[in-house]
Amino acid sequence: MAPKNALILWIQVLVMLYPSVTGIAAEYHVSKTGNDNNPGTAGMPFLTIQRAANAAHAGDIITVHQGVYRENVNPVRGGDGFTLIGNVALQR
Repeated sequence: MAPKNALILWIQVLVMLYPSVTGIAAEYHVSKTGNDNNPGTAGMPFLTIQRAANAAHAGDIITVHQGVYRENVNPVRGGDGFTLIGNVALQR
């Protein structure tokens, strides 16, 4: 492999690993007083867990604040995983 190609490969690997190595993860908030047009921050949370699941990527955190959320959630990135934080009772 030519040195230039090896350098490009290493840069690509570092870019892919950067978020996991540095611990950078997005955190999204969901609240019954939120709005799905909000950015999902603590001060401007989403209304639905589904909206947060749509925004989340692997390693991201979704904080679900107090309330009753009657919705089906279908993560668009199934298998990539994210973390739900809160007292979440799942009902089938």
